[in-house]
Amino acid sequence: MNADEIHDQVLALSASQLSRIVRKVLSDESAFVLPDIKVRHVTAPSRRGDTVGLLRVEGQAKRQQQHVDWSVILKVVRSPGILSKAERNSGEREVVAYEYGFLDREFVGVRPATLFHTIHQDGLTWMWIEDLQWMNGPP
Repeated sequence: MNADEIHDQVLALSASQLSRIVRKVLSDESAFVLPDIKVRHVTAPSRRGDTVGLLRVEGQAKRQQQHVDWSVILKVVRSPGILSKAERNSGEREVVAYEYGFLDREFVGVRPATLFHTIHQDGLTWMWIEDLQWMNGPP
């Protein structure tokens, strides 16, 4: 699977499938996704390494009779178990750091993006992560 195929799969997701993630993004269990989501590559798809795709998914949701904008980053990496030792890279470390709670600690001057949802399927790990595009200053 490549980044363009992931792009197409995200566009094919139903509103109810996305609502589960968007509710976490908006911290509102009553929110639901409206049609017409946008999906775009954050960086050019890579042919090397463990990151298969890095996409921004955005749209609108309805909550408490209002329409609100939302966005989330989808990072898809090859699952750690299928990588050779030479291929293991930042994606594997990131999955492990999130899943084992290493990023739940308080860090002085640094705050990792919030992980909203993880899916492991077909040798890939899909990480739905907080979109930090609104933050000012250096990354």
